[in-house]
Amino acid sequence: MAKINGSRPFPEMPTRNPKVDVPLWALLIGLAGKILWHLLRWLARRPVTVAVVVTIMMIRHRYGTAGLGVASGGLVLVATAWWRLHRRSFSWLAWWVVGRARLGWVYRRWRPVMVHTELAIREPTSTGDRVAFAETFPRIRRIRCTRWADRLRVELLYGQTPQQWAEQAEALRQAFRAQGCRVRADRRIGFVWVEFTRRDPLARPILPADLDTDGDGDHPDHGDSDPVRVRASWVDDAEIARIAAAYRKPIVGRVVGIDPSTGDGWTPDATGWAA
Repeated sequence: MAKINGSRPFPEMPTRNPKVDVPLWALLIGLAGKILWHLLRWLARRPVTVAVVVTIMMIRHRYGTAGLGVASGGLVLVATAWWRLHRRSFSWLAWWVVGRARLGWVYRRWRPVMVHTELAIREPTSTGDRVAFAETFPRIRRIRCTRWADRLRVELLYGQTPQQWAEQAEALRQAFRAQGCRVRADRRIGFVWVEFTRRDPLARPILPADLDTDGDGDHPDHGDSDPVRVRASWVDDAEIARIAAAYRKPIVGRVVGIDPSTGDGWTPDATGWAA
């Protein structure tokens, strides 16, 4: 036995570290500090929400409910005037607000979905009494919302590829209750765009404007020398031949036709309409 274990009669057995008794007041102080830290971090990540809530509380405290109503009415008037004067910038801001709202409401299940689709990294850690997991999740860096879809720019974890995300597209679609899900790589390495389709823009064909008029529907055509203005719309296959015949006249802007069933495109050339 001495030759095997040296001067020790028996090998050392693994033991747990002795427990340390911590006073209750120290535990309460640590818990309060942890809660305060998480609260400050949550507020720092949402500066716009914090600013809006603080502004509302200040107006309510200083001017009362009547002042808050007047401020809300003025905000509505400013938004209406902005929408009438410059719809492009107003739409950008409105969809940005919608995107932030959907990020907090629809995609609040992001972390559990990442775990169940195996897109998060989980490393087991042991504390002696129980086994836990250290989890790392992909982060949403940007969200863009439109009438039809949500586009999320996601930062990949180390070791992940866009192909791994593409393989989980159907699982992501089911998890977030979307009609479709598509994954494509970003121009910058280490990022992907995940697009969730909410509605299909081609579900219902829209008939084009009357091509026998000048596009407004109120005035007759003045001949083949007059340009034709037609609003962009999706048409089914039955309308393509009619469009091809009617567009043999000067065209305002660039006209492109797309067949939704096959994806084929048409552009007008010098002789009329060609594939």
